[in-house]
Amino acid sequence: MAGKRSNTIWTLFIAFIMVSSVLGYAIFGGTEQTTTRYNGYSFVRTSTGWQTKVNKQELSFNFHPSEVEHINISQGIVDLIKNTNMIYLTFDPDQPDLQYIDLSRFEMTDIFFTFLQTYAENAVTKQSSKYDLKILDCTNATSSVPVIHFKQGNETKAYKDDSCIIIQSTDGPGYLKLKDRLIYELLDIIQ
Repeated sequence: MAGKRSNTIWTLFIAFIMVSSVLGYAIFGGTEQTTTRYNGYSFVRTSTGWQTKVNKQELSFNFHPSEVEHINISQGIVDLIKNTNMIYLTFDPDQPDLQYIDLSRFEMTDIFFTFLQTYAENAVTKQSSKYDLKILDCTNATSSVPVIHFKQGNETKAYKDDSCIIIQSTDGPGYLKLKDRLIYELLDIIQ
């Protein structure tokens, strides 16, 4: 009887150690923040992506610069955005992945105004019951008021067609990558 009781105590003790170590790791081990440096900026990993400070303002990104630096953003795109006081952001309201486009538009609107003093107005490429926005597309783009058109395509890339910037993606996360890459370039985090 004493041997059986001893085995039960040892089993409970080992089970307690295993459960305690799992809980300890979950509670205390998961709180470490990863910090990296990129081009003079300190980036902190968060549960939703990465944060850094630009001009003493905290900015959040979905991707670290090293994850999107391979995406080409031409100097023509950067110059077109930096040399305007107003820009339109438009999209097809019936295309998939609208939540990613909406998030990208919201964050770009904020960054453009806060850091570039550029007013961004949102639009759609066709009439929509979901969005009560002006109808615009690339034919409305001018050098003084360019258009950024979020568009689904068979390749994730950004390119310029006269005064229209096409943000084209194969899937939702691609829009976030392109948005982060463009903002990093506009803020000179990626050069």
